[in-house]
Amino acid sequence: MGFAMWMWKTKHERRIHDGDDVAFLIKTDHYDLARKVCAFLDKHSSRDYKHLLRAPVVGAMFATFNKASQIAVEFWIPVATGTGIEKVGDPRLKLRNELQRAAVDSGMGSHSDKKIVSQEFMFRQCITAWNAFRDGRTLQLLKAVEKGNRPPVR
Repeated sequence: MGFAMWMWKTKHERRIHDGDDVAFLIKTDHYDLARKVCAFLDKHSSRDYKHLLRAPVVGAMFATFNKASQIAVEFWIPVATGTGIEKVGDPRLKLRNELQRAAVDSGMGSHSDKKIVSQEFMFRQCITAWNAFRDGRTLQLLKAVEKGNRPPVR
């Protein structure tokens, strides 16, 4: 599902494509990218990192690793671990905190005490934090808008 979040921008587009489409694209056109994302996730797959193992976060990983894989590692390790973040307003810390506070709306009601957000909103939060990190900007708040076009991945 994470690959689909990245590959197809709308729910409608994602519904058109099934697991066979995803598998084919991962095995062919996006094999190297999938290996990079999977290698990163393999190192960060324990319960301590469950905030990373959601479809919109994995989708954002595909987007960032596709854009700049070395920089993506620098971005995602602190989001995963919370280490290596020294400045106030670091977008990686803002994202980590948001991911730990939020739960993705499954459409079936939630019994969580966490803030419920849509998959699209969480994906956009990840990209917003990534763009701020790439631009060298700090963030007071991690703002994302669910409607309209997705932010470009810089």
